[in-house]
Amino acid sequence: MSKKLLVVCPFSCYPPTHGGKLDIYNSLLQLRDAHLDICVDLLYCDYIQQERFLDDYLQEEVGVNEVYFLKIQKNKLLSLLYLFHYKPNYCMLYRCLVKFKPKQRYDYILIHGFHADSILENPNLDKSRFLYRMHNYEYIYSMQKVPFEKNFLMKLLRVYDTLKIKSREKWLLNEVKKVLCISSEEYNYFSKLYGEKIYFLPTYIDTNKFINYERQNNSKNVVLFIGNLFTSYNKEALLWYLKNVHNHIGNFIPDYRLIIAGSTGGADVRWLEAVVGNDKKITTHFDVVDMAPFYKQAKVFVNPMLNGAGVKLKTLDAIVNGMPVVSTTTGISGTGLSHQVHCLIANSADEFSNAIALLLQNANMAKLLVQNGQNYLKDKFCNQVILNMIYD
Repeated sequence: MSKKLLVVCPFSCYPPTHGGKLDIYNSLLQLRDAHLDICVDLLYCDYIQQERFLDDYLQEEVGVNEVYFLKIQKNKLLSLLYLFHYKPNYCMLYRCLVKFKPKQRYDYILIHGFHADSILENPNLDKSRFLYRMHNYEYIYSMQKVPFEKNFLMKLLRVYDTLKIKSREKWLLNEVKKVLCISSEEYNYFSKLYGEKIYFLPTYIDTNKFINYERQNNSKNVVLFIGNLFTSYNKEALLWYLKNVHNHIGNFIPDYRLIIAGSTGGADVRWLEAVVGNDKKITTHFDVVDMAPFYKQAKVFVNPMLNGAGVKLKTLDAIVNGMPVVSTTTGISGTGLSHQVHCLIANSADEFSNAIALLLQNANMAKLLVQNGQNYLKDKFCNQVILNMIYD
């Protein structure tokens, strides 16, 4: 008899328009391709239910058996009351998970991302084995957001909620049977604290989707940034790049162009439009589902992130799509990628500009980085043996 697995997500996972969605989607593909005797159902929370054809795609092409939806409902009064509650504020939004009534018993519940952890408090699932997919060390991720708050009161509230997140995260890690880390750095840290319940499971990468560098190579000096445009970390990264790198490159590579593409998540992107203005060297594309045309147009992918936790899947996705990458140290954290072997790492404006210029002008180096990067991903990110240990 097939084992039953319920994958629980704090948002819909398809189309995979940002890193969290991409990892969930990839994990479903991994389960499908591993041919384990597991029947997979999907439960996701969101403000609006996704279109039925997206559910059909997940069932027909990805191998999901059933897709369930729970609506997130904002409540200003409850949000205020949660200031005095021991739980972090996000638990108020995802309280619907506690009342979910499954149609069957599940052998495993896979919690994808910190914000779906309220499913642990569901009394109807107490006989299941809970697994946790760690996208980020949430305490660090939240603490790094404090400087982005605009006033002192909001900073205090952020710190206060972050301390509650720290306590909640500790509770979560103690409650689940196994923790599946996406980041090698977080795996190394938490395995020292929690021992054998911590597993390193990088995001799944389908080697059949690798695109070689020749197919990406073209005569135009186009640089590409892809990433969600609603988080403070990506906003900080883009503003830094536009202020410190963009004009510098344009001064000595006249035909240099920049493409910015990503999901807005319904957020206001006038901040980006104001910075870009009438700059003819920049084109922006918002909420585009298929990024393939942009990979084909560009020669170099950039990830100028200065802060953030977990693995930046945009970096890995660029390598899969045959793109040589210039990244900050933060942009490759948790991946194991090495400077001058799989990518170029640059942390200052001058280093970043010079690295981009080098790859735009040196096709042999760009090709070698892509080949090394794809070989590394094939070796480290496509091993499915560990799944047999997780779903034993």
